[in-house]
Amino acid sequence: MGLFCLAFLVLLTLTQVMRQTVTGLPPIVFMLIVYMTCTALAVVLLRSKAAYVFGRPPVSEQSEVLDWSWSRTLRLVPVTAVMLWGLPLAYGAYVGAPTLRTLDPNILLYALVIQVMLVGLSEELFFREAGLKGWAHQSLTGLAITSLAFFVFHLHLGLWQALIASSAGLVYGSLRIAGAGILAVALLHGLTNVIFSRVLTLGLPEDGLPAYTLFFACAAAVLSLGLLWARPHTTQQSWSQ
Repeated sequence: MGLFCLAFLVLLTLTQVMRQTVTGLPPIVFMLIVYMTCTALAVVLLRSKAAYVFGRPPVSEQSEVLDWSWSRTLRLVPVTAVMLWGLPLAYGAYVGAPTLRTLDPNILLYALVIQVMLVGLSEELFFREAGLKGWAHQSLTGLAITSLAFFVFHLHLGLWQALIASSAGLVYGSLRIAGAGILAVALLHGLTNVIFSRVLTLGLPEDGLPAYTLFFACAAAVLSLGLLWARPHTTQQSWSQ
């Protein structure tokens, strides 16, 4: 717990110092520095447990790390994606007119690589995989604290955008606790970023962001509760003390 908080403070300090003191740095270089640091801190926190990102942990260590399986990943991630993408589109259809943006295939491919391989993967490794490991026997407490940290990390985007990000983070964390692999969660994270930043616009009215944020936060909370309810029985016993 303390190590995650210390690592988060290091990451947050780095990003704030760079934003305030470094000028003229290309955005991609800024992102590389921040997210490579994020990944490095995650690896330090996970230590030998980092290997379980790619394979299921042995039974002897499942009390120290979150268990996962490919079967649960393949069942949970597609359903979560449909809900996570469909609910905002339904809201947009109700209050506005969702539309497809004009797409440049090269820009779209670049965005996919950046958002999945850099942003999604590093944030999920740090905030979910390493962050939840810090609360090995208090998963719900860990979920709340890492979601709060995710909110603070995105505050530079503005209050409403930070609330949206932390609500999505709540879903990603719940999905991981429910038994999905972190690599698939990172893929979902990156695809969600691309879809709602590059592919679709919800057509919200000019003053509609606060209401949409409230809707999305409530929808994310309900979706997260459903995922937590669906977590494996053995995980539920060892991770809810």
